[in-house]
Parts: sequence; C-alpha cells; structure tokens
Amino acid sequence: MQNLAPEALENSARLQEKMLKNLDTFTYYDYDKQEGAETLLLSMDVSSQATREAAEELRKQGKKVSVLIAKTLFPIPQVYLEIAEKYKKVVVVEENFDGQYRKLLFGYAGRKGVSGINGIGKMISPNEIMEGVNNE
Repeated sequence: MQNLAPEALENSARLQEKMLKNLDTFTYYDYDKQEGAETLLLSMDVSSQATREAAEELRKQGKKVSVLIAKTLFPIPQVYLEIAEKYKKVVVVEENFDGQYRKLLFGYAGRKGVSGINGIGKMISPNEIMEGVNNE
C-alpha cells in the first residue's frame, strides 16, 4: 500500500489479531436446538422473527427443525459452522438478492444440503420459509 506508515500497518495488524483472539467474547447468537432435528434454519437481522415463526409452525406440523439466529455476522464465528455441520439440511434465510451470507459461510460452490430463501424489496414471510423447508 502506497504512503501507508509502517506504524499504521502494524497497528491495524495488531488490532485484527486482537479481535480474532477475542472473537468469543463478542459473538452473540440465539440457538434453539430441537433434539432429532435434521434441518437448521439460519437467519439474521430482519428475517429473524419470520424464521422463528416458521419454525414454530413447522414444529406444530410435526417437523423437527432447529434455529440459529446469527447476531454477530463478521468476522464469521467458527461456532456457526460447527453448529451447521450437525445438520443434513441448512436453510439460510436472508434479505438480499443472491444469498451473500450463505456464500460467505459455505463458499460459492456451497455444500450438499445447504439452500437459501432470499428476498429483496419485501419481507420474507414465515409461509415462504415453510414452503422452502417443505420443498427440500
């Protein structure tokens, strides 16, 4: 980087290392684990309530689903990946066009059993989430 003082670069590297070292102290999420569930609904921000409502309705229908609401998005906490590894199906619910967070979590190639429910310009409804889970 041109015209960047070595001290500034060292300080940025130090802060990055400090942040990663202490990531557990500022990682926040809600994990509603249902025993026997093979499907995980993963959501964040504005889609969280619809995801919780969809999970509640799916459970009333006899489907076993767990819910992970990510509150700390970046840097991506390892615990999210550890939780997701426990499930055959992971449905990432997010308000954007192409599943940006899903791609960051699982890569552009994805992972078998990972899908997304995306929306832009309108809120994703619990019914859309339920349809996405039922059509998997």
